[in-house]
Amino acid sequence: MTFYLGVDPSLTNTGVAILKEENDEYFLIEHHLIKTKPTQELRLRDISQMLNKICRPFKFEKAFIEYPLINCNHKTSISLAIAVGAIASELEKMDLKPIFLMPSEVKKIVTTQGNADKDLMKKCIKNHINIAYHLDDLSHHEIDACGIAYAGIALKK
Repeated sequence: MTFYLGVDPSLTNTGVAILKEENDEYFLIEHHLIKTKPTQELRLRDISQMLNKICRPFKFEKAFIEYPLINCNHKTSISLAIAVGAIASELEKMDLKPIFLMPSEVKKIVTTQGNADKDLMKKCIKNHINIAYHLDDLSHHEIDACGIAYAGIALKK
């Protein structure tokens, strides 16, 4: 059994997905939404602590993080980049060197469209990953984390 981690970074709602590979099939075995407190210091602490708690029981083959998009709101972009750095740092403490993927890269692999919306991602993710959960029970951050993990695996094969 091989385990892979996908992370959809956010300061307020970070999506986490753990996939298991078995006989060339992928299974979603855990999904998490890390919700954080209202100040940046507490948010970074919460993300680091929860990510460590979620990942501790697993020995991952690879970990994949989506690159943050830089937009015209510089404050938001910088805060998101800081969150990505906190996530990457926490993974490196676990001897995992994170692999970064562009959002369009993930969407193209999962849906064949680099500009796919959340609904198409949700619809297409079932074609690649065995998910025992009802998809409506997963947030779009968790679904994106599944897509990030799957896209990373597909690119690395």
